[in-house]
Amino acid sequence: MESLSVKKMIWLLSLICLALPTYLIRFKIFGIPTTLLEVLIYIAAASQVFIILKSYFIFHKSYFINLKSYLISPIALLFIAIITSIIISPDKRVALGIAKGWFFDPILLGFLVALNVRTEKDFAKIVYGLAAGGAVVSLWGILQWFGFSYLLPHQRIDPSFVSYLAAGRAFGPFESPNYLGMYLAPISAIALGQLLILYLKSKILNHKSHYFLTFCLTTMLLALLFTKSLGAWLGFVIALIFLCYYFLKSYFINPKSKFILHISYLIFLILILVAGFLLINKLGLGRIAASFAARTEVWQVSWHLIKQHPILGIGLGVFPKMYNQIIPQIHFPPINWLQMHPHNIFLAFWLNLGLLGLASFIWILCLFFKSCFILLNHKSKIINPILTAAMLAILAHGLIDTTYWKNDLSAIFWVIVGLAMSIQDLRSKM
Repeated sequence: MESLSVKKMIWLLSLICLALPTYLIRFKIFGIPTTLLEVLIYIAAASQVFIILKSYFIFHKSYFINLKSYLISPIALLFIAIITSIIISPDKRVALGIAKGWFFDPILLGFLVALNVRTEKDFAKIVYGLAAGGAVVSLWGILQWFGFSYLLPHQRIDPSFVSYLAAGRAFGPFESPNYLGMYLAPISAIALGQLLILYLKSKILNHKSHYFLTFCLTTMLLALLFTKSLGAWLGFVIALIFLCYYFLKSYFINPKSKFILHISYLIFLILILVAGFLLINKLGLGRIAASFAARTEVWQVSWHLIKQHPILGIGLGVFPKMYNQIIPQIHFPPINWLQMHPHNIFLAFWLNLGLLGLASFIWILCLFFKSCFILLNHKSKIINPILTAAMLAILAHGLIDTTYWKNDLSAIFWVIVGLAMSIQDLRSKM
C-alpha cells in the first residue's frame, strides 16, 4: 500500500510537470490570487504530508530520505534575500506574488520531486511529463506558424502578438516567442538525453516510449525553430554539444580512438557554426542588430541600478517601473519604454534579490554541477549528463534572457535541481 501511494505521487508530479503552463489560468480563492499550477502543487504537497503521516502511524516507518543538507544553507540564504527584498519593495502585493509563484511554489515542487524519485523509472516519468507538456505548447506554436491566429485574452490586448504572427514567429500560449523558447530549450535537452538512454539500453528504438519521446522532441525542435529566438537556439545547441560529446566519449568511442573523436567533434562544431551563420543570415542581420541594441539598453539600465543599489538590490517587482524612469536618462528616445526583466539571469537575481540572492543562486548552481560531476563514476551516471545539459541550456540562454523569473521557468529549474538531489540519494544507497 505504501509503495502504491509513492507510485501515485510520481504520476501526480508527472502531471504537474505536464501542466506547468497552467500558471496562465488565474483565479482567486477567498480573495487570494492563485493559479491552476499552484493549486496542483499544493494538492501534491498535501498528499505528500498524508503519505508521510500514514507511513509513520500505520506502517511505523520513517519516510525520511537523505535530502542532501548541502542545499539547505543556500536555500535558507535565498529566502532571507527574498524576505529582505519584499521588505524594501514599494509594492508589497506584487513582491509577495513573485515570492510565492517564482520561489516558494517551485522550490516546494523541487522538494517533492527529490523526495519521490527513487529509480530510473521514476525519473523517466518526470521526463515524460515535461516532454508531453512541451509537445502540447509546441503543437500550438507550430499551428501559429502555419497561420493559426487565435489569441488568448492576455495576448489580445498587446499588439505585439499580431506582429509576431505576421513575422511567422511561434509563441504558443506565452507572452512572447522568447518565452516559448526559454520553456522548450531545457525540456528538449532532457527529452533528447532520455531518448539516448533508451537507445543505449535497447540499441533499437522500437518501444512506445521511444515513439512518444521522438514525437515530443520533434515537435519541440520544430517549435523552437519557429520561435526564431537566437537565445533559445544557443541554449539548446550548448546542451546538444555537451550531450553528444559525453555520450560519444563514454559509450561509443574506444579509448584508443579519442583522437578520432576530437577531430569528428571539431568538424561537428564547424557544421554547427555554419548552420548558425546560415540561420542568422536567413533571419536578417537587421532584426538581430535591433534585438541586441534593445538588450544593450536594458543591460546599461540594469548596471546603472546595480551601482545605485549594489547590496540589497531594488526589491522584487520594481524593475519595470524603475526601467521606465531611468531609460530616458541613458538613451532617448529608447528602443523600448517598457522592459519586464534585465535580460540576464544573473543581473535579474542581483537586482531583485541583492548580493545575497545572487550569491545563493550561484552557490546552488555550484553545488548542482559538483553533485552531477561527482556522480559521473557511479551507476546513476547515465542520468547526470541529461540534467547537466538542461541546466547548461538554461544558463547559456540566460546570458541574454531572463530564464528563471516566471512561474513555469522557475519550476523547470527546481525540478532539475530536485532530480539531481534524488539521484544523489540513490547513489548514497548503492
